[in-house]
Amino acid sequence: MLTVVLCAFPIYWEVKIQFINAKATAMTRLVVGNNDVYARCQRDVADMFQMNNMSYAGWVEYSSPTKSNLTPWTCSQFRSWVTSDKKHATDHQIRSFHIVLHEAVHLTGEYNEAMAEYKASKIFQDIAISMGVSPTEALRMYTFHRERINPNMPMQYRVDFEEKEREEQEAKEAEEAKAREQAEEQNDTTETPEQQPAQ
Repeated sequence: MLTVVLCAFPIYWEVKIQFINAKATAMTRLVVGNNDVYARCQRDVADMFQMNNMSYAGWVEYSSPTKSNLTPWTCSQFRSWVTSDKKHATDHQIRSFHIVLHEAVHLTGEYNEAMAEYKASKIFQDIAISMGVSPTEALRMYTFHRERINPNMPMQYRVDFEEKEREEQEAKEAEEAKAREQAEEQNDTTETPEQQPAQ
């Protein structure tokens, strides 16, 4: 009996790892729009010597820009969220969702941490909804990320969301004003009658 249990446990553990790898990969590909990217959950024992990355909950290596690495804690919390009814994510589950999302943004080629945070925030609710969350719950998760997670992250990750949104709005208005100006100039050119030659 003991032999059966000892043999079954590694199989169970591997199935669990592969399940969450698949779920995190599906979300990552949804963000990146590329089926060549994937997410990989660390195995506690197999990856225990990667001490240089122990302070991160997830990371992307420049030498492997198609793979996001996720710690056992991140994957455990993400799995608990994925297998839940997704009606009221815990704080830890929201953090894990955000980590998977943040690392996926890195795989789009954005390596600046604050910009990756901001870009993740722009698609946060849409990705959550695509994963089976209601719009109301997606907004609650996003608000928690914006108000509770990001302000407490290391300085290089922090985003002044209001300032960023103001900059984007000003850029949008400037672009629209330029487009209107060009359209008016084109109309003026079209409407100006050709000068008739003198008789």
